[in-house]
Amino acid sequence: MFCKLNPKPHFLRVNLSVIIFCLFVIAFSNFANAAIYADSVAEFSGVQGKNDWYYGYYNKPGDANSFTKMTVYNATNSRWSETPNQPPWTYIEKEVQHPNGTNSGSEHWSVRRWVSDISGPVMIQGLIGRQSTGNTIANIFINGVLRYSYGTLSLSKDGQHPYALLVEVSVGDNIDFSVGPNGVDFSDQTLFTAKILTVPESAHPVIGVSSINFTGVINVTCFNNSTKQKVTFKKKAGLLDCKTGGLIINDGDNVTVTSTGVTVPFAHHRYETIADCGSWFACKASAESLGGYLATIGSKAEQDFLYSQLRIKYKGLDTLWIGLADYLNEGTFVWEKGEPLNFKNWASGQPDNKGGAQDCAGILISGNGKWDDLNCDSSYSAIVEYD
Repeated sequence: MFCKLNPKPHFLRVNLSVIIFCLFVIAFSNFANAAIYADSVAEFSGVQGKNDWYYGYYNKPGDANSFTKMTVYNATNSRWSETPNQPPWTYIEKEVQHPNGTNSGSEHWSVRRWVSDISGPVMIQGLIGRQSTGNTIANIFINGVLRYSYGTLSLSKDGQHPYALLVEVSVGDNIDFSVGPNGVDFSDQTLFTAKILTVPESAHPVIGVSSINFTGVINVTCFNNSTKQKVTFKKKAGLLDCKTGGLIINDGDNVTVTSTGVTVPFAHHRYETIADCGSWFACKASAESLGGYLATIGSKAEQDFLYSQLRIKYKGLDTLWIGLADYLNEGTFVWEKGEPLNFKNWASGQPDNKGGAQDCAGILISGNGKWDDLNCDSSYSAIVEYD
């Protein structure tokens, strides 16, 4: 599963972990018959475009529009490079990628791109590994939209992390497997492999939870509008009926969440927490998998509301991620939702980018709700916001 969901809900949170897990099990249970359509390792070559694979780099961090094909291929060591001589250190091998950091010139992300020549649901799976002592971030972008991210700092040297992502693709879509430095590059060799598997018809119905209303009715996204999938929820047999918008039904009635918890509303938005979801990027992926996003705090009223809820009703951990970061442009913090940073609530002396590696913001409960810039790979909880 490509995101970590906490099985112990916190303040006023609907307990959906088991539901989401079961839905993904339904979706993935038939993948034994899935066929490998593309393989980054088996199909690696010294020819751009062969088997629809391209090798290049982002001129601008996280900007798929800046993708530039590499022109240097060394057949002796089977390596694509940005230039014949280093630095820059941007290169791609059969299994390994290496970015270029600001200590060696401009920050460039190495990118292995697959251009889809099929349409429909596919499973993307592979391994991410820390080959040396560096600290990198592995990302998957689809047509320029970040769909998955994992920081390798959490891994030991030679450690590996398996990932899987179920998505819908169309002919011509660009799927980019990029590796970026955490600012600077020092031994940033990163294992990043990918297989594209076609999904059999029997595995099409469910991709995951897409929305949750206040009464707890579960809505899901279906690939095939004409199928029904048998499901079990709290020992009640039912059907996943794609014709009626994907509601789980039991004898014609909606199956609802019986937990006493609900998300907290404010100014037509809703909020909840995900406990122990991990790094900023991991929590971001978890929030998006729930149909939300890391919270954007646009006013003092919103800040005061969230802090009052967290201080009174949220017990245990002290720091929670919010959707504010400057990993794309050091010193320029922006909200992930693209809203302007009109309101700021930084703690005294913050942000300070301590150690040159603090690019993501969190809210400090014991610090009167003030914000602090933190290492994006640190593991915390998060505040999720829903429109």
